[in-house]
Amino acid sequence: MLDTLSIFAANYLWYVIIVIAVVYFLMQSRPRQKRMLIFAALVLPLVYVVSIIGGALYYDPRPFVVGHFTPLIPHKPNNGFPSDHVVWSAATAAIIFPSNEHLSFILWLLTILVGVSRVHAGVHHPIDIVGSMLMAIVVAAFFIMIAGIAFVYFLKQPRGEQKRLVLFAALTLPLAYVVSKIGAFLYNDPRPFVAGHFVPLIPHEPDNGFPSDHVLLCASIAALIYPSSKRLSLALWALTLLVGFSRVYTGLHHAMDIIGSMLIAIVVATLVYHVIERRNGSRDSTGLR
Repeated sequence: MLDTLSIFAANYLWYVIIVIAVVYFLMQSRPRQKRMLIFAALVLPLVYVVSIIGGALYYDPRPFVVGHFTPLIPHKPNNGFPSDHVVWSAATAAIIFPSNEHLSFILWLLTILVGVSRVHAGVHHPIDIVGSMLMAIVVAAFFIMIAGIAFVYFLKQPRGEQKRLVLFAALTLPLAYVVSKIGAFLYNDPRPFVAGHFVPLIPHEPDNGFPSDHVLLCASIAALIYPSSKRLSLALWALTLLVGFSRVYTGLHHAMDIIGSMLIAIVVATLVYHVIERRNGSRDSTGLR
């Protein structure tokens, strides 16, 4: 009986979690649905990317491979870290949290049940489950603190200001990404744990540390907000500095990587802002709309 329940929960309970979240979403007002969609559009792709990176950095043979037994659920003998079922269940629970903490708590309980079932079925170790949930929590918290603040501010602006911010972001973010890749090609900075031969607090590939993608994204968002709200931008810059300090403290980046990332964001955002303002000024002088 227990094995049957574990098989069901391990294979199908995550669908129940998603269905509950979708039903809750459909019951919400249009503005709240819009906020939830924006949050999900930010969190889900990044959770996926982080899970792929985590799987590349850490290999955990599945229990049935190590213990030489037949699992309750047939599965390939590939890397068990992280658990995709738990990653998506946890991401769904995290997305619901800003809108409904009580429902999110229920979804987290169901997520834990999914994880326990997959451990009981012999296809994952506990570290796979815990790591999967931490990925979702960290990514969601990151966007709640920074991108979430920026987008809540965005939704409160008049339609004309929203269009200007969208254009600003659509030009700044891709250009900052391109410039960062050019910078990485021109300048190679071995990560501190590579140069110092120590184990970083966060597992990471020993690749080029310049620039910091985390800081670049945070700094770009902070720079985008500055023309519209200097106070909010300064708050986001403070959080960006905290992200940068944490990346240095954990041994993943040198201070130069952090400073360079922020400078890229500032320069690109400033150039794009002046181009947009000059374009708007030209249109106003000719009477074009």
